[in-house]
Amino acid sequence: ATATVFLNNIPEGGYTSAEFTCTYDSAVVEISNVAESGLFGSDAVVAVNGPANGSFIFAVAGSNGQKATADGAVFAFSVKGLQAGEVTITCQPRVSTGGALEALDPASITLVIAAPEGTLTGTVDASKPVTVTLYNEDSSVAGTTTTDENGNFSLSAPAGSYTVIASAPGFLKAQGTPTLTGGATTTMQTISLL
Repeated sequence: ATATVFLNNIPEGGYTSAEFTCTYDSAVVEISNVAESGLFGSDAVVAVNGPANGSFIFAVAGSNGQKATADGAVFAFSVKGLQAGEVTITCQPRVSTGGALEALDPASITLVIAAPEGTLTGTVDASKPVTVTLYNEDSSVAGTTTTDENGNFSLSAPAGSYTVIASAPGFLKAQGTPTLTGGATTTMQTISLL
């Protein structure tokens, strides 16, 4: 994902510079591609320290008399989930109107990183549409779909072991036991319902 940090309620005289100290849990997410967004003019001076060990510092100042005079995006960065869980990214801004840096209220966002789902695909041959149902190990339904006009189906579910049943009125059911891997596609062998 891409995260963007904004400065809002910029005073009438504008800000000549800003510094942001951002922290996050580096076991859950990876931060990269920290880039200035142009709020401090076309030739802003930028310094980035990190990201490393769960933090980074982004500093920006206008040059040649340019400064931030209107609310807007200061910088953006890429966020990559490394494992499932929650992570809070907090950026503590300090701004200057021409003198010493003054702290503003920190901004935080909490992201929920979900485990990537796996996809189950396959083809079921029958002379009518087939219902394909994916069951969890406790026999609850994880998902269901109907085959398209060519007998193809696709279902997504969290990584794990499942039972899949293909059924159509007037046909015997077919059953399989696929294991789905997060972020990957598992393709079942083509089957024909009798």
